[in-house]
Amino acid sequence: MLDLWVSNIFNGFILGIIYATMAMGMSLIFGVMGIKNLAHGDFTVIGMYTSFWLFLLFNIPPLVSIPISFALFFVIGMIITRFIFKYIIGEMLGSIILTFGLSIFIENVMLFVWGADYRMIPVSFGVYKIGLISIDGKYLIALGLTLTLIVLVQLFLTRTKIGTAIRAVSQDPDAAESLGISSERIRLIGGGIGLALAGAGGAILSLIYYIYPYLGVLLTLYSLIICVFAGLGNVAGTIFTGIIIGIAQSIFTIYVTFSLAPIVGFIIFILVLLFRPQGLFGMR
Repeated sequence: MLDLWVSNIFNGFILGIIYATMAMGMSLIFGVMGIKNLAHGDFTVIGMYTSFWLFLLFNIPPLVSIPISFALFFVIGMIITRFIFKYIIGEMLGSIILTFGLSIFIENVMLFVWGADYRMIPVSFGVYKIGLISIDGKYLIALGLTLTLIVLVQLFLTRTKIGTAIRAVSQDPDAAESLGISSERIRLIGGGIGLALAGAGGAILSLIYYIYPYLGVLLTLYSLIICVFAGLGNVAGTIFTGIIIGIAQSIFTIYVTFSLAPIVGFIIFILVLLFRPQGLFGMR
């Protein structure tokens, strides 16, 4: 029983930081634009399909498709910010309605183009024995890639001028404008990075998770729960809360079927709203 607990905690940790990567993108978009992007999980699923088809059609390894997905979705994010998000900045209700419609549209396009079949990238990285547990090499690769991506994003946000400008616009756009920072330009970059994290997170997730069109709804809910748990707009806090959600969900599957695992996230979501609506790292 102990080895089962250790294995599930480790797998939950990996799944949690992948969730956190997606949630960082959602939190970043909310921070710089005040937009709740309910289509965020659908962009993650497109990132998963991108990795899948690059491997299947062009034999591009999943490890190579991750930076490709990041670059591709950065451009897509800037385009969507320029032509869609720009007009709903700060409009909470408007952003929810618009992105919900965008989510339905994307899901149905994916369903029409690729069908409802479950897919997975047929790649193996071996199995490794670490102490009490045996770990699929795909999980170790996913862990390393996700940690690398999180560290690079955090360094970008904290050690570069653009990153500092993004944080300034998130905290007070008017004050940032008075200091000569172009909020419009920073929002374009922030929107690009936000969706790039969704796409790259999807490419990593495709290593260990089945790919199907309706997965986006679940991933959006996970991202939203993690963001609310951390405090909306708190990018760094999503890392910690994502790990909590991932481990809690994984431990829960020891006692119930995997299909009931999302219940854990919803229970945490309700408890947070009831007892700490500003989030774990939010200020009253």
